[in-house]
Amino acid sequence: MSVEHLTKGDRIPFTQIPREACDTLTSDALALYVYLMAKPEVWIIRPKDVERRFGWGRERRRTAFRELEQEGYLLGEQSRGLRGYYRTEWRIYGEQQPQEWRTQLCKRLEKSESPVL
Repeated sequence: MSVEHLTKGDRIPFTQIPREACDTLTSDALALYVYLMAKPEVWIIRPKDVERRFGWGRERRRTAFRELEQEGYLLGEQSRGLRGYYRTEWRIYGEQQPQEWRTQLCKRLEKSESPVL
């Protein structure tokens, strides 16, 4: 099982949700975004906990994470831990990241046969 860590890209003392996120994200992605933005900076994301919290299955969770990545609100970087398990370090942003960043991410997702999540 992978353990995923959350680090916020900006430091704000309260939860802000940009209007553009409300207008562009699907309801699942928006719910996940609000949930992650409200968590402390060092929050550890466990996929099963997210699925249990929202009553989602694995594919629905992956779809919401993927949408947040493609829209520029979430960045996940995968690495191999000491015991050989994959782990993902997540960075969530209060604003959409530039289009260049999202284009590079989409290219990375297209090349990989299995999703990062």
